[in-house]
Amino acid sequence: MKNKIKVIAAALVIVGAMGSGCMSSTESSTKSEKKVSETDMKASDEKKEFEKDVEVFRKTAENKIAANEKQMELYSKQAALKRGKAKTDFEKTIEELKDENADMKKRIGDFKSDTKQGWEVFKKEFNHDMSKLEKSFEDFANKIA
Repeated sequence: MKNKIKVIAAALVIVGAMGSGCMSSTESSTKSEKKVSETDMKASDEKKEFEKDVEVFRKTAENKIAANEKQMELYSKQAALKRGKAKTDFEKTIEELKDENADMKKRIGDFKSDTKQGWEVFKKEFNHDMSKLEKSFEDFANKIA
């Protein structure tokens, strides 16, 4: 009888240990799932922030490009009032500005943002080129006035 009790007690201890081990595994699994969920949410938030940055930048660039197009219309009207070589030079410069502006419009429209690093490089180069274009517009405005 004592042996039976010892066997039953040992079996209960083993079953109890196995049961508590399963609980630990379940708790561990739940914690892992929670960490994965938090990581997914963080990645999702970062992606949304990244997409918002791209959209705001794109909208700002498109507005600058549209303003440049309006400015070129005014320049064309002013150039039409000029005569001879000055008129030819102004028309040539206006065409160059139109081409550069169209290139910027195409670049911002065609850009597909894959990585944040690629986006940062594109943004830096685009801002540099846009600054050069704006400087060209400013210089031309001083010439044509």
